[in-house]
Amino acid sequence: MTFGDANDPLLRALARLPTAATDEAREARVRARCHATLERTRLRNDPGTQIAEAALVGGLCVLYLSTVILEVIRLRVW
Repeated sequence: MTFGDANDPLLRALARLPTAATDEAREARVRARCHATLERTRLRNDPGTQIAEAALVGGLCVLYLSTVILEVIRLRVW
């Protein structure tokens, strides 16, 4: 604290607060969640998974476009 801060009641109250104690069980849970998230990210970034996703999206686009073309042809004929 600087000289001007010594008169600030909020800073004095904060200085009196106890330091936070760590909870080992909570730390273990957080660490496990982080590792699980990192593993999911690693699996999602797998090249095989990315290829399969691209193939699925491409297949759905082809299906959609072919349906649109068939509808246009059907409407033009009648």
